[in-house]
Amino acid sequence: FVMAESNAQSNTSASGVGKVPSKPRRAFSKDHSLKKRSTKKNACRENDVYITNNTNFQAQFQKCTKLLASGHKDVVIHALGAAITRALNLGLKLKAMFPGRYDIEVNTSTKELIDDLYPLNDDADFATQKRQNSAVYIRVFHTLAIEPGTSET
Repeated sequence: FVMAESNAQSNTSASGVGKVPSKPRRAFSKDHSLKKRSTKKNACRENDVYITNNTNFQAQFQKCTKLLASGHKDVVIHALGAAITRALNLGLKLKAMFPGRYDIEVNTSTKELIDDLYPLNDDADFATQKRQNSAVYIRVFHTLAIEPGTSET
């Protein structure tokens, strides 16, 4: 009897596996609900790879290696916020898996993001808010192999 009560309170089943509650909109205040807008992507080229925390890491790695092997000079990996760590790991893995073949160049920036505030009652108005988030751009490119005894020119 006590076990059944504790399972009901902790939102878990008898097998111990937790139920995932539905994700409600984040309450910004008592009058508004916050909804994040999707970010604007730069002009997407064939060699751009956008990293998120939801995409399979191995699939992202394979996409980058396929692009580099198909003749592209470089691949640009884009990431925002919490996905920056994953993008850096991807760039470093590409460099480590093919030593001497690829090199990386990292640039950081800050992007302005916009959130929509939806009114929860008739007295509140629709509003927006701006916030800043970190971004990273990692360029993975072929290194130039120079034979010993030859010049670069």
